[in-house]
Amino acid sequence: MNEANLLESLQKLGNTAKSLLFGFIKEHAEIETQSIQFLESACDHIIPGVVGLFEEEFKRQGKTLKNDLFFSVKLLTKKNDADYSIVTAYRNKKAREVREVLVKDYSIEGNTDFREIILGDKPFFLCNDLKNLNGYKNESSDWEERYNATVVVPISSNDRQHDADDNILYGMLTVDNLNSEHESDLFNANHRLILQYAADLMAVIFLFVDLNQAVNTSEAVA
Repeated sequence: MNEANLLESLQKLGNTAKSLLFGFIKEHAEIETQSIQFLESACDHIIPGVVGLFEEEFKRQGKTLKNDLFFSVKLLTKKNDADYSIVTAYRNKKAREVREVLVKDYSIEGNTDFREIILGDKPFFLCNDLKNLNGYKNESSDWEERYNATVVVPISSNDRQHDADDNILYGMLTVDNLNSEHESDLFNANHRLILQYAADLMAVIFLFVDLNQAVNTSEAVA
């Protein structure tokens, strides 16, 4: 994938996000009662474009993907004043057929990718051989049967260079693959950048939802 094609494709993703927000404003949807449905609809519009960009990058690498790509959005949820957990709030259509959504809470400490991004302040997590990654933790009991390669990026209001007080971490956008061919470079830096761009678009949507709720609350108080 050359630079011009990549920029054009990323611009299309950006336009998709803007169209979604405009449609939301035009219809005056009740975000409080429709937030999960809105999230699913927004992701179902954004993720196909991401899949297309991933496929273009695989072609550039001369790779033919042997296994499906599975995307998910993990949201950071507050269990109590001092404890947070992760819940899978969205999966792409293929993944929804075989994996759970909104069923189980996962801890931060018990999952290496979450821990490194949330507690370790890493900008992303990428690994093409999870089974041989020293010290890797995953609370999903059957993960080894489903994937061995993954990329995880944060969905946040600012980039990770900002102080924590200036940043809202909503969750993470992930992609995984069984990588049955054991390719050491299945996912690369370009895949990570594409995924992060999509996560940043999702962050704009989350910020808009926050703004909408804040406006509705202030109007109700007034």
